[in-house]
Amino acid sequence: MSQNQSIRNFFKPAQSNVRVAVPPVDPARQSSLIAMRTQSTPSDSKPQTSYTNSNASKSSEQGGLMSSLSPPSSVTESPPEVAVLSAPSSNEVSGRVVKSSDDEESDSDDSFPELFRSTNGPPPAKRVTPSTPSKPRSRRVLQPLMSPIPVHPKYSLESIVKDAENDKADQETSKRVKAMLDTQINENTSPFASGLSGNQAKFDGALLESVVANTEDGGMEKVTRALQRTEATNVEKFWYFFGRQDQAAEPPRPSFPTSTVPKTWQRELSKPAMRDQTFISGFAEDMVHFGQALPDEIFLWVLDEACLEPSDVLRTSYLNTLKESREQVERLLSPDLVDKMLRDLGGTPIATTITGKMKPSPKITARYSRDWAHVRSALMFFTGIADSLQRKTREHMLCMLLRMGADHVVFKNVDVLDVLQQAIRRLCKYIPDDEWGHSCQRICEGLIECIDQPSLRLQVVDSIPSFHPRTHELRRRLGMCFLFDDVAYSIDHPHTTFELQKFMDRLKDPVFKVNDKTDYQQLAALISLLDVAVDDGRCAYLDLANSSAAERFDEDVDKLVLTINKVIDRIGSPGAAFISRIEAKELLLLVSQRIADTLRSKPKPKKSLFDGSKKKEDHVAAQAGMSNFLSLYKKGTKPVNGHESK
Repeated sequence: MSQNQSIRNFFKPAQSNVRVAVPPVDPARQSSLIAMRTQSTPSDSKPQTSYTNSNASKSSEQGGLMSSLSPPSSVTESPPEVAVLSAPSSNEVSGRVVKSSDDEESDSDDSFPELFRSTNGPPPAKRVTPSTPSKPRSRRVLQPLMSPIPVHPKYSLESIVKDAENDKADQETSKRVKAMLDTQINENTSPFASGLSGNQAKFDGALLESVVANTEDGGMEKVTRALQRTEATNVEKFWYFFGRQDQAAEPPRPSFPTSTVPKTWQRELSKPAMRDQTFISGFAEDMVHFGQALPDEIFLWVLDEACLEPSDVLRTSYLNTLKESREQVERLLSPDLVDKMLRDLGGTPIATTITGKMKPSPKITARYSRDWAHVRSALMFFTGIADSLQRKTREHMLCMLLRMGADHVVFKNVDVLDVLQQAIRRLCKYIPDDEWGHSCQRICEGLIECIDQPSLRLQVVDSIPSFHPRTHELRRRLGMCFLFDDVAYSIDHPHTTFELQKFMDRLKDPVFKVNDKTDYQQLAALISLLDVAVDDGRCAYLDLANSSAAERFDEDVDKLVLTINKVIDRIGSPGAAFISRIEAKELLLLVSQRIADTLRSKPKPKKSLFDGSKKKEDHVAAQAGMSNFLSLYKKGTKPVNGHESK
């Protein structure tokens, strides 16, 4: 080895004759790289710049081969640095660099850069290993990256048109089904004659075909059986006293009878403007109160106008003036005139006919709300004249108000229901005592003949207030008539006709036999009527001071509770799809518990292991055994296994 050569040349591997073809380097790119290298080198290292230039020219002649050893830290002894320029790969062109196994090795060499360079020297160049044809470079295939953002499908004009057609078809099907359900008419058969028919809707083949279309053979029958097992086909029905507002025609307003105006009222009632001012100011009311009555024709005209007048102030003035005409109210206000007033308020012809059959119908989907101010004014007028009516008119008015109470819209309107109950209470209050029993009988007869559905009967009973003795008695009489479907229970007071055995026998009728055709809404209504009819369970001949009579009465109460519990057991445990069954069962449980807790003469004794009588018996037996044991000890004998031994 020559002395002038460096020790590095001794360990330098032999140069291979294999040369790697390197694509020609772009002169512009080469000059730019040289300029960048020159700028990054410090100004005082001039030999390094010459090495770079010479190495760049040498690399182009030798095909880009370089040593695997890094240059030394000394500037004077460092070998020339080789700058390798290679053509960009396909991965670099596409914007992504795929590392190979050789690249990973080069990265591992770069992990310790401080071991091979000084602080002043440039970073070492990466080692380039030429690839041979015998050992191809392995590359990892990367899966395409998926975007986390969902890609929405593109809608075409044909798909949008098809979706619109499907939506239109679904809407038409829904309207057709709704129309068919609304037009179904319920057969109004008496539930006491052939079970509880109620509001169970009938299946229609066309209805199912419109819903279940393009199904396999037997699909519609399966759907039919599945729907019949649930309450999906139940159509809730109601009874309406008033007609639909969109179909109601406003009755014609009568003209004022000018020819019948007397001279004493000529100046006040001749002209319309002066006439309205006379009533609004209260002058007409005061004059009638002091004895200057209106003619009968004007009285009837004011009565008609009071039902049609839109002004609240003028309508109230009309009715206040009529209240002061007590003699004319008693003489002119007949049952036919009461029906005419109710028709002017919007009542239907069937509802305003006392013998009209009350048949439930599907729920009105159109607008049913009306101006209830007219109805409240009329009911307040009936309340104010209750003491001035004839017996026949008073009974007729009570029947009409109870028919109005069967309307669920009136029943749920708190303002109207409150005024309605006040009118019923006042009308019952002013019935003479000697006519009260006959009046109750006629009212019950008029209602029991035109109402068959238990739910409607229950709503009529619930519209009667129970806080007044008269109304409470009427409520109980009517409840017993509706429960037993016998008007004979309205003749006498319920305290004289009450027997617990009759209620137990009624619960054994076929109408309370739960089966697949049972309408649980009507069953719950019957149980509520039973609760109203039982009331406190007292009767005139019951003497609870007698211990034997009180004990027999308590036994009958327990039997009645047991009979109700048997009906509960037959209902079973319905699922969530049978809401009416759940409600009926809960109502039966409440009524059973109420009867068991409030009807007995004394609370039912509780069964306990620590009962007083049983404790006394155990104490006596234990005392006798202990006395026997002690007597044996006194005699000098010891009991051994139940035998005496000395």
